Amino acid sequence: MVGFSAFCQLKLNETGRVGIGGEPADDCAAKVTKCLTGLGNNYGITALFAPGSTSNMLYATSSSSYRSTAASQGRTTGILGIAGNATYGWNYGVYGRILGSQGGAAIFGTIPGRGQINVGSIYAGYFRGNVKVEDVLYVNTTIYPSDITRKKDIREFENNILDKLMQLNPIRYRLKSPLELGLIGPEVTDTMSTPLSLTDREAEIYNRERFGLSAQEVQKQFPEIVIEGDDGFLGIDYTELIPILIEALKDQQRQINDLQNNGGKAGFNIKSLNEVTSGTASADDDILQNTTLYQNNPNPFNQVTTIRFVIPEKVNQAMLYIYNMQGMQIQSHKISDRGHSALEIQGAVLNPGMYLYTLIADGRAIDTKRMILTDN
Repeated sequence: MVGFSAFCQLKLNETGRVGIGGEPADDCAAKVTKCLTGLGNNYGITALFAPGSTSNMLYATSSSSYRSTAASQGRTTGILGIAGNATYGWNYGVYGRILGSQGGAAIFGTIPGRGQINVGSIYAGYFRGNVKVEDVLYVNTTIYPSDITRKKDIREFENNILDKLMQLNPIRYRLKSPLELGLIGPEVTDTMSTPLSLTDREAEIYNRERFGLSAQEVQKQFPEIVIEGDDGFLGIDYTELIPILIEALKDQQRQINDLQNNGGKAGFNIKSLNEVTSGTASADDDILQNTTLYQNNPNPFNQVTTIRFVIPEKVNQAMLYIYNMQGMQIQSHKISDRGHSALEIQGAVLNPGMYLYTLIADGRAIDTKRMILTDN
């Protein structure tokens, strides 16, 4: 049962087209022409449906622009809403509102194969399928289902998570706009095709410098968090990096603790070597305070890097040790020069990854630093 409230003349032409408040139009099955200037709520067309039973599918209005066979041209829109130039901020192209206490969604969207569903609560919008936002999405909070009772096949991370993470290289970049990528064409109007251009706001969005990762690079190490879109472009689920980073930090801290507590398998105790007894502190401290280990340069590196240091003349023995992140000593270098000197480390004899190097002077650990070897 559908009712129409309209305070104007109804006209029907010989082709079956309807005009309300004006003449029928050739391109419309029904056309409403009315200028409303009164105060309060005004409606071009009002559809009222008061169901007496809740056992059926009930629609106050139904609109369809569907072709039974696919076409290679043209565009279809089920409902077209256009609004504007009323009080600033109070213009809605489409307005949906959910009432009552039985739950539901003011706007519900679904894709083929999904259909309707009991949404289980009250939502302004509920979508069964992917939702794409081309520009900026403003939200106060995002919540991801993470209840342990919803999870299965639970297992721990592999041991080399830190090594994988070190293969990722953060980058700075700007996004190409949809125009640059050829994803959108000219806007088709009733009479012509209008070339599209970015608005000032859109230009600001796409010209802004961003920070991120290469999806292709992430895919090599963590393919589970890289998703290929229908357009063929790769995307990264950055939230999935959070547990990866947490596990990497835990792994790194375990390795640091091993080195500090027992030197891993290096054959010496860094903590004990750093302890200075009161009887020998005065003379030795003056010498060791002038012993300096610098950060290698370049870092990261993929061929050769240089480690610089300063060894006072009074130091009897100085050694530079290199360890992997498991605490295993992999290189040792005796330092004969005194004063400012340097040592070159060849990347070709090492596997890509993170390493620690420690300077030992007269049996005491002076400093430990980290260096990174990349594969390209």
